[in-house]
Amino acid sequence: MRHHGLGRAWRTLGIGALVGMSTLLLVACSSDDDGADTETTTTSSTTTEATTTTEATTTTTTEAPLPSATGATATGVLTGCRRAEGGVSVSVDITHRSGPASMFTVSAALVDAQGVQFASGQADSEVVEPSGTATVDVLVPYVGEVSGSCELVGVVSR
Repeated sequence: MRHHGLGRAWRTLGIGALVGMSTLLLVACSSDDDGADTETTTTSSTTTEATTTTEATTTTTTEAPLPSATGATATGVLTGCRRAEGGVSVSVDITHRSGPASMFTVSAALVDAQGVQFASGQADSEVVEPSGTATVDVLVPYVGEVSGSCELVGVVSR
């Protein structure tokens, strides 16, 4: 192929791409000093790693959680506070005041001289019948020397 008046200028003849393999083939012609065309081929390849998409799994449960004894109330009285293995044992007497027979969660804490809680724990009672009583021992985990007092934080039906 001869191109008059182009001198050393490049002329692009074609660009081909193999899409599946991401290969680009460039073919160009140039004129050398005697006017004869010289064909030049440049090949460039790129590889892209395939990505995998996995659909998220959804777990559905048909089992309802156990109902709590709504409406049940109890009062608590702190009856003891002593050092125990692993912390401090706080004894609480609870009295069922209203609602159906229920279990209760008792929460207790250790407080410093300023009244700030620095450790807490909780324990569950057995089922307490209406007007019944129970004693619950709550372990408040703590390592080291204890200075302060015990506090009843709450009694809540489960």
